[in-house]
Amino acid sequence: MPPAFSRCRSSLTAHVLRRHLSALRPPEAEVRVAMATVWEWSDWPLIRRVGLQLWELPQAWFPQGNAPSSLPHLEHLVLDRVPAFSDVQLRALPRQGALCSLVLRVTYRVTHQGLRDALPGLSNLRLLELCGCSVSADGALQAMGGFLPRLRELRLTVTGLTARGLAILVEMQALEIPGLLGPPPTPDELSAKDILTFCLMLPNLRVLSLQGMGPGSADEAILREGLVHCIITVGELPT
Repeated sequence: MPPAFSRCRSSLTAHVLRRHLSALRPPEAEVRVAMATVWEWSDWPLIRRVGLQLWELPQAWFPQGNAPSSLPHLEHLVLDRVPAFSDVQLRALPRQGALCSLVLRVTYRVTHQGLRDALPGLSNLRLLELCGCSVSADGALQAMGGFLPRLRELRLTVTGLTARGLAILVEMQALEIPGLLGPPPTPDELSAKDILTFCLMLPNLRVLSLQGMGPGSADEAILREGLVHCIITVGELPT
């Protein structure tokens, strides 16, 4: 059975949404909200998937200190332009013991120190995306270090990415799908040969996704020639 969805619009009240979510069976529970309104909810069901876009984060979800989260069974979290999400909430995520997928897009209040504090407690992550955040790519990779042994897919904005940062990928031996998002670094920062070198050290590599590299470029040719065992996808930057 496909997962249940609740897609909110401005005419939908918190009472109606709460009543709908309460009717969901926990294994199927999912909520996606795309608004810019603050609602106070105190009685959330056993939600497994949450996606927020342009939304003010309910503080009860990730409380400070040792207070329990109201989403104890959360497995998948997508936050897209959610300004309230900061290091405080990030440090609370390790209490979500079931969390295996985390997507942070334009969460500009997350810092390098916040990642360093939180990622060691998120060793169950299989998917991580950090896109358009204020932390450089090298800084994010350094924070990951060897703390994500189960990570299968990593999508990362390449701003500030160098060969030194990319070398950290070698510690992620389970990695199957690395994705480098954004304008490609200059050859002085990171060359196609550097990318090839480190990808060859990933034994489970299946797909390499590159955004911003022109199709048919010399760099693409280098990667396709050297990585014959994996799929390479090249896409233009979004307009």
